[in-house]
Amino acid sequence: MRINIKVIPNSKHSQITKDEGHLTIHVKNPPDKGKANKEVTKLLTRFFDCKVQICSGAVSRRKQVELECNEQEFSDKLNKLSKKR
Repeated sequence: MRINIKVIPNSKHSQITKDEGHLTIHVKNPPDKGKANKEVTKLLTRFFDCKVQICSGAVSRRKQVELECNEQEFSDKLNKLSKKR
């Protein structure tokens, strides 16, 4: 399953938020030598409990990522995210 995300590097806290139909990923690392991308994949892997790969946008703040989970698992996790806010 592919989703579009927005990445905000150099944040104070690493977190995932749901905004206007897409996920926003705040990461502490700078966008230098792939550090922010590594943190993004690590955060998403932990949150969704599945394998994550960046498909496009490796050097952009807007990315498309591939999640190896089904839509039901994805929806369940998103609902949990919504309740945390």
